[in-house]
Amino acid sequence: MFRPLSLVITILCLPFLLIAQLSIHIQSLSSNTPYESNIFIAGNFNDWASGSPDYQLQANELGVLEIDLDLAPGIIQFKFTRGSWDTVEGAADGDFIPNRIYEYSGGLDTVRLS
Repeated sequence: MFRPLSLVITILCLPFLLIAQLSIHIQSLSSNTPYESNIFIAGNFNDWASGSPDYQLQANELGVLEIDLDLAPGIIQFKFTRGSWDTVEGAADGDFIPNRIYEYSGGLDTVRLS
């Protein structure tokens, strides 16, 4: 027999069963990135906001910069900045690089970058 309490518990637990989170980790930064720079992620998931505090990566206990994004499955495009499009990531010689692209299938996933 299905009880009302069981229904309430199921409804309350449902969000935990539908967790969809993409973690982005930057293992190391380019040698020409100023020490202690704030690093942000901008992409098609946040209207390409280049310096939004909600999208600033944080160093974990190992010094890896990371951010967890709650996203719907799909193709994401993104770049890293130091807070503005004047300081967007580029190639080693300073030239433009295309957007990073990742096909996110949902659930818990981690992308590790250098």
